Amino acid sequence: MLRFYVCRGTHHEGNFEVHEIHKEGCVNLPVEGDRVYLGEFNSCSLAENVAHQSYDHVKCCLDCCPECKVR
Repeated sequence: MLRFYVCRGTHHEGNFEVHEIHKEGCVNLPVEGDRVYLGEFNSCSLAENVAHQSYDHVKCCLDCCPECKVR
């Protein structure tokens, strides 16, 4: 199982402020104070579901979650 985090900060994507989800070890993973631990999951889509409980607009990092590129 992989550890996932969501960024506390946001970036603009269209009309939305989006929080990005990263796997542990991602080169884009924010420093410890700028991220929230989501838990251990087998896929980014499961981590995304958990992140949606706290944030309206989330997406997986395309660098560390390439399986989300097709979504």
